[in-house]
Amino acid sequence: MSRRLAEQFYTDAKEKRLDVGETAFIERAVAWIETKAYDYVFPPLKGLSLVPVDRSAPPGAAAYIYKQYTLAGIARLVNARGGDVPLVSAFVKEYSRKFYRLGAAYAYTIDEMLESQLAASRGMGVSIDLTKAKAARLAIARGLDYVAAVGSATITAVPGLTQGIGGDVGMVGLINLPNSTVYTVPVGINGVTSWAQKTPDEKLADMAGILASVVIATQEAFRPNTLMLPLSQFLVAGAQRMGDGSDETVISFAKKVLSALYPGLVIDSWFFLTAAGAGGTDRMIAFDRDPDKLRLMISEEFRQEPPQYNNWEIKVLCSAKTAGVVSPYPISLAIGDGI
Repeated sequence: MSRRLAEQFYTDAKEKRLDVGETAFIERAVAWIETKAYDYVFPPLKGLSLVPVDRSAPPGAAAYIYKQYTLAGIARLVNARGGDVPLVSAFVKEYSRKFYRLGAAYAYTIDEMLESQLAASRGMGVSIDLTKAKAARLAIARGLDYVAAVGSATITAVPGLTQGIGGDVGMVGLINLPNSTVYTVPVGINGVTSWAQKTPDEKLADMAGILASVVIATQEAFRPNTLMLPLSQFLVAGAQRMGDGSDETVISFAKKVLSALYPGLVIDSWFFLTAAGAGGTDRMIAFDRDPDKLRLMISEEFRQEPPQYNNWEIKVLCSAKTAGVVSPYPISLAIGDGI
């Protein structure tokens, strides 16, 4: 009898527990919470390192103006009296690029700031105003990186960037610089220009060809030192051997043989080049990283205005000013589409 009462008591207690809803709370209490926060990882901002940045213009400059001189003439054989000495000429053209402001802002309420500061003082978080200020600065840097690549043009091939930076105001970037040297990618043995069906030797020939196109078009006036490929093509070529028995990949072999002709040659990838060519094809570019050849004009890299109070909300405006990529010698850059 006592045994049956004990069993019944146990069954009733199990069915009538009052702490079932507290399980999540207890688990949270005994769990170890990592204090490190993991930010979302974005693609690297390669444009700001690829393109030399010129910060010489003051913040108040409305436009950037530069002049390009053409010195014409060649000496000739003349007679002793000098009456037939040829005259040389100098022509000048003036170019103007307007500065535009990129903007981003962050906002928070007074209560959000107080709550985050309290949490931060207890080692449970970070100050929300500092975190959002960091986000705004990163947003400005992303905008400048976008301008370094394609200016104000809108692109559709890169996930997360299909909205661009707003309306196209005519700023250009490294990838869509007008009047660049055009390298026609040859058809491979399989009847296409795409690297997906090209042999290692054909890929090497394409890289050598686009670099040489600048030297030939300018009669050795310019010599590239940087070759950028779409991300997929670079990764595949970086792992593909040149041939059976070879321990060299297409990329490593290209660096080895081409560096003799192009000192300091850098071969790398840039995700902006995917579908950047004519007809949505993949593009490769070759250029010289000399700021005299091309540069990204930035008159203000990051500006943060005083906080604006609107009732209980605080808003902070941030911005930068840029004229995009300027190149007095666009022929020093070559583009090759269809790889």
